[in-house]
Amino acid sequence: MANEIKRLYTGVITPDIATIKDLTNGMVAKTIILYNENEVPAVVTFSADGCNFTIKVEAKDTTIFESTLTCNILTGFSNVNVNCHISGVQLGVV
Repeated sequence: MANEIKRLYTGVITPDIATIKDLTNGMVAKTIILYNENEVPAVVTFSADGCNFTIKVEAKDTTIFESTLTCNILTGFSNVNVNCHISGVQLGVV
C-alpha cells in the first residue's frame, strides 16, 4: 500500500558521515528514535538535503524526535555510536 508508515532505517549512526537514505522521490520521516548506550553524551548531526540539524542524546538515554522531515537525501554522523530507528513514508511508491 502506498504512503503507509514504515521503517525507513534501523542501524547505528557512527562518527563517520554516512548516507542513511537516498531516494529519488523522497521520504517523509515522522519519528527518529536515538538511543545512546555510551557513558558520554552523544551529539548526532543529520543533513536533510544539505540542511543540517543536531540532536543531543544524554548518556544511557533515549531521545525521540517527532517532527515531519521531508527530503531526498538524509545523511548523519555522531561523536559516538548511537542506535537509530527512523519511521515514515517513502514517497513515489505505488
